[in-house]
Amino acid sequence: MLNAQSRGEVAYLWAKWNEIKGPVEAYEWFRPKGECKLRPRFVWKDLVPPKYSFTTWQAIKDRLATRGMIVINSIPSAIKWMTKERVTAVIRKARRLTLMTTVSLTWRARNALVHDGTAFELRHVVFEVKKIACATLYSIYQHETMQKYLGV
Repeated sequence: MLNAQSRGEVAYLWAKWNEIKGPVEAYEWFRPKGECKLRPRFVWKDLVPPKYSFTTWQAIKDRLATRGMIVINSIPSAIKWMTKERVTAVIRKARRLTLMTTVSLTWRARNALVHDGTAFELRHVVFEVKKIACATLYSIYQHETMQKYLGV
């Protein structure tokens, strides 16, 4: 663009664009408009046990095999919400760990129901999520830090 026209002409064209459409239109024109991909670095963290990361990764990619067409579309929405909001590292890790543990344990409870006929209690799944999340976070942070940020 600079080779074909002089700098003055380019500056004039940008000024004219800005008068007509404004900076918002310019941003929208240059902004990539593809689908937002969930990055692997959200799922694969050292603090999360690999079995929970793997199940969550499969759920995000719609690779969890089911008899019926069960669509898990709230996981990407939850991840998007978690990455947008600015919070402390303790809360960020707690949310990430809790989400992945919930996905994995819910999937495990679903499989037990479908394949073994074993009913599960929601209270038990919630208790397991809390137990795993607290045990993992207490292995990383001191008790005072956990009390300060999470109240546990």
